[in-house]
Amino acid sequence: MFKNFPAFLRGIVVVAFDDFIKNHENETKTILEIHKNATVFTNNNTDEAVGLLPADIVKYVRVENNALKGFPLISGLNDTF
Repeated sequence: MFKNFPAFLRGIVVVAFDDFIKNHENETKTILEIHKNATVFTNNNTDEAVGLLPADIVKYVRVENNALKGFPLISGLNDTF
């Protein structure tokens, strides 16, 4: 199901209904793990991560790279939002 899921995610918010989580627990865990791994990769490898983005979406690579360095992505669940 997730074989071709992108290794790099930018600005992704993961939302799931309680029913989906209850009925697809393994898939939910997989999606959250992919998101966590992509977030860690992006924060630790901004140059490489920006290089993975399509050129027709990111016209100013240096600007995107600086944005990633200045605003690290987050991943995880908590009740503070």
